[in-house]
Amino acid sequence: MTPSKNRGGFTLVELLVVIAIIGVLIALLLPAVQQAREAARRMSCTNNQKQIGLAMHNYHDTHLNFPPGSFVDINNWLPGIGHSNKMRYGWMQVILPMMEQTAIYDKFMEEVHGASPVYAWETSIRANVIEGFLCPSDPNGGKITNGSYGFAGNYLAFSGLDGLYNLGRDEDGIFYCASKTRFADILDGTTNTALVGEILVVPDQGTSHDRRGSYYVGTTGGGNLILTTYFNPNSKAPTSSDRQASGNFISTERAPCAGPTSGGFYRCTSRSYHTGGVNVTMADGSVRFIAETVDNPIWAALGTRAGGEIPQGN
Repeated sequence: MTPSKNRGGFTLVELLVVIAIIGVLIALLLPAVQQAREAARRMSCTNNQKQIGLAMHNYHDTHLNFPPGSFVDINNWLPGIGHSNKMRYGWMQVILPMMEQTAIYDKFMEEVHGASPVYAWETSIRANVIEGFLCPSDPNGGKITNGSYGFAGNYLAFSGLDGLYNLGRDEDGIFYCASKTRFADILDGTTNTALVGEILVVPDQGTSHDRRGSYYVGTTGGGNLILTTYFNPNSKAPTSSDRQASGNFISTERAPCAGPTSGGFYRCTSRSYHTGGVNVTMADGSVRFIAETVDNPIWAALGTRAGGEIPQGN
C-alpha cells in the first residue's frame, strides 16, 4: 500500500488561536501607538508656541514693547484708542510678519486701514487658517467661526490673574487693551510670567457661535484673544469658569462657561487635549508643560507681571 501524504496547513482551531494572539498583541500595542502619536502632537504644539514666543520677542525688539492685547475700545473709554468696530483685532495680526506671514498681514492692514476700510471680521483673509496657531491635538482647531467671524486658533495671550472686570484697562498681566508692556515692566521675572497659552476651540452649534480663539472679532478687553490664570489648566468648574459679556460662548463638558454677564466681564481658561496639563510660553520665550494639578496660587502667580509672588515648584 502507498503511504498517505501528509497535508501541510493549520487546523481551524490553530488558525483561531493565532488570530486571537494577534488581536491581543494589537490591543497591547495600540495604547503605546496612541501615546507616541500624542507625544509627537505635543512636541509640535510646543514648537508652535516657541515660534509665537519668538515672534513676540521680535516685535518687542522692533517696537520696544510687546503688542497690545487688543486695539479696539468699543466704548471709547480710553483716550486716543480707536473705538470703531473696524479695529476689532489684536496681538495675533501684528506678529504675523514675524511668523513669515507678511502677505496676510499686508492684505489685512490694507483692507482695515485703507481708503475703503472694512470691519476686521470682513477682511478677505479672515478665513485663512494659519497652522502655527493650531494645536494638532485639538480636533476642532482651525474652525471658521459662524457669522463670518473668521479663523479661530488654539493660542491666546495672558492678561493676568482674573477676568477683565475693568474692560481691559491696565490688567495685571502682560496683555490687555492698548497695552504696551515692556520687559522692564515684568518685575516678577520673565521666567515666572506667562506669555501665551492654549485653549480648546469649541464647535459652533447651528447659528450659535463660540468666539473663544476668534482672532478677528476682539473686544475692548481682548475678550476672545486673552487668557487668565484664575482657574487651573483644564478646569471644568461649572458655570463660573469662562465668561463672555455678550454670551457668545457655548458651554461644553471640557470647556464650560457662564451665560451673558454684565459689566463687560470676560474670562477664558487655558485648556488642551494633552493628557494632564497645557503648554505655556513664558515671557523669556521658553515653553513649559504645566500640570493641571498645579497648586492654584502657583498658577495664579504665573499670570501676573509684577505681583511680587515667588512661584516655587511650578
